[in-house]
Amino acid sequence: GSQCTIVWLVDDLKISHVSPNVVDNIINKLDKEFGKETPITQDQGMVHDYLGMILDRRDDRKGCNTSCITPIPSPRG
Repeated sequence: GSQCTIVWLVDDLKISHVSPNVVDNIINKLDKEFGKETPITQDQGMVHDYLGMILDRRDDRKGCNTSCITPIPSPRG
């Protein structure tokens, strides 16, 4: 089998697997359990803005390219 990775931070999840069907199955199970009042939102594509990072899977390399999009401003100006 192949590894399925789920990263969880507060109310955000990043689910990745080689098969999109596995990801869809997990999302459906999560929505059935936790999406009763409000459906779970999802974004499945090649480029994502996740927790201040751009995750770009458009090239042929495995994994994701990440880059910070907004530096945190200094409180002293």
